[in-house]
Amino acid sequence: KELEKKSIETMGIVRSDDRPTIVKRRIIGGNQQLLRLDWEDARPITKNLEEILLKQIEKQIDGLDAIILSDYDKGVLTPKVVKKIISLCKEKGIIVTVDPKPKNALNYIGATSMTPNRKEAIECLGKKSFDNIIEVGKELKEKLELDNLLLTRSEEGMSLFQNDEVINIPTYAKEVFDVTGAGDTVISVFTLASAAGVTLHEAAKIANTAAGVVVGKMGTSTVTTEEILDFYNRIYNEWK
Repeated sequence: KELEKKSIETMGIVRSDDRPTIVKRRIIGGNQQLLRLDWEDARPITKNLEEILLKQIEKQIDGLDAIILSDYDKGVLTPKVVKKIISLCKEKGIIVTVDPKPKNALNYIGATSMTPNRKEAIECLGKKSFDNIIEVGKELKEKLELDNLLLTRSEEGMSLFQNDEVINIPTYAKEVFDVTGAGDTVISVFTLASAAGVTLHEAAKIANTAAGVVVGKMGTSTVTTEEILDFYNRIYNEWK
């Protein structure tokens, strides 16, 4: 109902009578999140639900420009589901971007792009630490056969890996209040900009701008087109 209020298509949503909607409760002290309590059922979905979900995707895929696989390890993105989606997207020339859960990284071989943070990227390679984060990005892109990789590096900004090139994009965050949802903002805006046809470098700059806006808000926040444009113009015009 909330999606319909915003004129967002809901026909692809698959409902399950035996899985609850996840509830997250964040405990805030001052302006900082101290801890989070989750109520959920993270078991893998049934084979029946896998089939229903894949049929929905197959039915609608010809009308799509891109698909985001946001893996929170909650049981929906099973190996069968993600491998089929990536296969369909490659066949039809559709962008498929991944926000990975490191332990599931090998499920995403052949995706278009991935947007891990520094810690996730290292863990995706099965390592606990790594001195050269640029080498991590290169190795991960090659290992998972990605077209490109956007590695987020907190206060150090982002690094975009495409072909044999690495482009570093500095961060321009305003005062940071809450990083909740920053990763979701990055992958959604990066994917949208890529689907709209801009260069990957430009898409990464726009995503970087959006993340800089959203971390300046408390709680799980969204960012508007106007906010992105305003901050983008200040960053890349005033702060050259």
